[in-house]
Amino acid sequence: MATDPTAIGTTNWRSDLPSLAGRLVVLREIGPQDLGPLVDLLALSDATRFGLDEPVSEVSAQELIDRAVRERASGLSFTYVITLAGVRTVVGVLQVRQLDPSFEAAEWECTLAPSSRGSGVFLEAARLAGSFTFGTLGAHRLEAR
Repeated sequence: MATDPTAIGTTNWRSDLPSLAGRLVVLREIGPQDLGPLVDLLALSDATRFGLDEPVSEVSAQELIDRAVRERASGLSFTYVITLAGVRTVVGVLQVRQLDPSFEAAEWECTLAPSSRGSGVFLEAARLAGSFTFGTLGAHRLEAR
């Protein structure tokens, strides 16, 4: 179910992270079904590490999935897989983490498969995640590091 990311107060994202749909992509919460694609994405030489210190493996990727669900439930962060609209192929991962207790400031990280770079996928995913972060969560600043 797609949610308008600019509709303030329409979702309790801590208990149920809404899917966000655009023309090119659908962002949905990361889950156990994403283990294989996640290992492939994190194994890229230029991939964002999303806080992983150990080498990429199914175990470390599963730990990332489990941590993402726990941290979303605690209100510390949210993590989306980026899928292509229509085919639902996972082509990226995007995470937004709070920098302060009120989520007024946040930072984000994103990794995309090389096949999706330069296609408009990143721009649309960034717009959807940014609209959700600013509109729904009420953040005032979103940093990329």
